[in-house]
Amino acid sequence: MMSKEENLKIDDIKEEVRELKDDHKDPKLSLSYDKKKYANSKSIVNSKSSLKSADSSNTSSSSLAMKRQSEYDRLAKGPKYQNTYRLDSKKPFKSNEVYNILKNVVKREISNFLIYDSLMGPRIVQTIAADVRSLVKAMSYDRYKICVMVYLGEKKLQGFQAAFRGLWDHERDGWSTYYYQTRTYFVSCTCFGLYHD
Repeated sequence: MMSKEENLKIDDIKEEVRELKDDHKDPKLSLSYDKKKYANSKSIVNSKSSLKSADSSNTSSSSLAMKRQSEYDRLAKGPKYQNTYRLDSKKPFKSNEVYNILKNVVKREISNFLIYDSLMGPRIVQTIAADVRSLVKAMSYDRYKICVMVYLGEKKLQGFQAAFRGLWDHERDGWSTYYYQTRTYFVSCTCFGLYHD
């Protein structure tokens, strides 16, 4: 035997079924009901397919993708600047200023280097190149890359030729060289200012 509560529940369910049947008799209501049913079934199918793809893929990679996407969105919303289309430097390379730097650095570094010494030569060359590069960079030539070449050699009646080969923009690129010699050795220091857009 069923209790009164169970009978009431069954009666409520039967009442709901009758109401649904009555709704289907009205064509407008039945159409809207079918659309809702179709939309619900479509969303269920989509959620099932997304669950399958989530199960098949690695969950850590999907969470990383979401983090990357949000990071990209955050950065992409920052200010965007337009190109200036500027082709010249605000402060171009000046050979006479660089020449004075070369002269001062070379004379300072070789002041104690009286006689050619093959063991001290590499250290002096590296020091000269590093000092010249840092001082020329401190001049803040806009859009220029700095290249320094230093040669130190012993004088023993031999010939010496140094060459530079590369693409050159005669309107923007510049160079300066300083040559110093004593009885026993020579120093050649060249600094190139290469325009870099």
